[in-house]
Amino acid sequence: MAKAPTTQQRLMRERARALATILLTNRDGVTVQDVEGDGGLLLMATLPPAEARGLRQLGVSLRYALAPSPTGRADHANKVLQAGWPVPRHGPFPFPLVQFFFTMHGEEAWYSWVAEPVVTAGGDALLPLRDRPDCHPLTAKSAGELLDRVDAWYDAHYRRLAAVPTGVS
Repeated sequence: MAKAPTTQQRLMRERARALATILLTNRDGVTVQDVEGDGGLLLMATLPPAEARGLRQLGVSLRYALAPSPTGRADHANKVLQAGWPVPRHGPFPFPLVQFFFTMHGEEAWYSWVAEPVVTAGGDALLPLRDRPDCHPLTAKSAGELLDRVDAWYDAHYRRLAAVPTGVS
């Protein structure tokens, strides 16, 4: 039988979810839903398609800690996240996935791609899995840049899906 979370654990979870939702919904039309699973709290952000069409989703795995890092640097966040890194247990993923990490005391917030949306120079949409965290500061600006990358990846992905290969009718 699972142990019930303490009040402090529940509040930390709610705060991490609220902070992530605020960062993601700074962009008009983005919606966020909870998706519970054995991998912990996962949020599914749905981006508005604008002129482009197709479902555009970003998975956001949430991690949080009570105390800020002793150094306030990304290397500490990487170390904390490595222990529960989702790729070995849950990957691969069919959509971009990022992990957000918040500290409850202090203002530290970090992100690291798990399944990173990459568009090659040739226009191919790739989704490489990262075998370890590579944290960067999470701010309103960097959250907007994350969403821009996801949009660009879906643009390339849907272009490729809609392309008719030579010789196919």
